[in-house]
Amino acid sequence: MSGTDCWSRRPTELAVLRIVVFTIWLVLLANMDLSLFADLPAEALRPTGLVVLLPLDTLAASPHLLTAVRLVAMIGCVACVVGVRPWRGIAATTVVLLLVCDGLAKSVGWYANHAQFAPLVAAALLAAAPSADRLSLPRRAPAVPDVSSLRHGAPMFAVALLVTLSYSLVAARRIFEGGGSVFVDHSILEWSVLRSLEDHHYPWDFGLVLLENQWLLPLMATGFAITTLFELLSPLALHHRRFRVAWLAVVIPFHFGTLILMNIFFWENLLILAVLFTALPRLAGGGRSREASDPDTVARPMP
Repeated sequence: MSGTDCWSRRPTELAVLRIVVFTIWLVLLANMDLSLFADLPAEALRPTGLVVLLPLDTLAASPHLLTAVRLVAMIGCVACVVGVRPWRGIAATTVVLLLVCDGLAKSVGWYANHAQFAPLVAAALLAAAPSADRLSLPRRAPAVPDVSSLRHGAPMFAVALLVTLSYSLVAARRIFEGGGSVFVDHSILEWSVLRSLEDHHYPWDFGLVLLENQWLLPLMATGFAITTLFELLSPLALHHRRFRVAWLAVVIPFHFGTLILMNIFFWENLLILAVLFTALPRLAGGGRSREASDPDTVARPMP
């Protein structure tokens, strides 16, 4: 049995992922003021990855152009949420605009920000998938039967694979660069204190509490080691249900822990994980429907 066999999904479930992903981007864009980048010198922009191929310096020269790009991207996200057609053309254009907005926002700074990696790759994959077959504006052709198929499950599997690999690669880099010492030295204390001293929009500084309560550090180090192990093994959650349950039980508290101690919160990941690795999309689509006769349908239980 191949890795995607147990990822047969209904069109409604893929549509739920579409709605969640582009709603995430709508929220992100609503809180992003790209016009501020027009006041920065060109040498301050340091794009990385595919973003180096985009004319960010030209865009950053005009605050009005930046505002227009953001506005059109938001309109595109709304169109993708409701699933307007032609789907692939509108979605692909929106993804390019998202890449521009995200790339510009991350072209300034001294560290690699991967906070929006999951929703960005998810949006790109959804744009190429039949993501608007359900929960979308009325279409002229007959509605696609809401039955499980690999055609709709494969995109969800691809998104889940890339998301779990991102966790695994971060853990691997942590171990490669820090070795075992990162779990027994004062790295956690230093990271938490530094983040608490930086400017942020959260009304707490719990990271500083560790300075006065260093007896908590062994517990923190143990939890950090366990979390790193589960992060490293994240791709196993794609196929093994028991491990998936344990993985979610570790990863979800981990995200809330980084919020409390380091003022870092990947809320986007939590929403995407809820769609990919729980029964929520099936519940949102009205539960499991009776499987109809379909050449792509795979008569296997959901993972």
